[in-house]
Amino acid sequence: MIRYVIPVAATLAIFPLVGCARTVPAWAAYDACANEASFHAMVTCGKSNRQTGCEANRSCSAEGDAIVAYADSLDQSVQRHEISEPEARRKWIEFRMARANELRQARQAAAAAGPVICTPIGNAVMCN
Repeated sequence: MIRYVIPVAATLAIFPLVGCARTVPAWAAYDACANEASFHAMVTCGKSNRQTGCEANRSCSAEGDAIVAYADSLDQSVQRHEISEPEARRKWIEFRMARANELRQARQAAAAAGPVICTPIGNAVMCN
């Protein structure tokens, strides 16, 4: 009996509780810097926050990298005087709101689908 308990316990420890584990979106690092005096300062602060957070949690994602790249491209456009700072802030807000709406819709769809229940079976885990 003991030899089955250890693999099951180890398997369950690997999987976080579904519905409880949520990652913080990359734009949240930028939200914390929204009161910076310039767009460049906000982007620099947000990029640093995101890098620190995702390295500490080992949770850097491709989606987060794309958000950083978009913020950097807006910042570069402002630095090259291709767009104004207010226009960059407006574009950032539109981008951020669109991503937040997509995330909200995805979470609503997942909630409507019902919970995912995983059951350990031997050395495997089966989920519905």
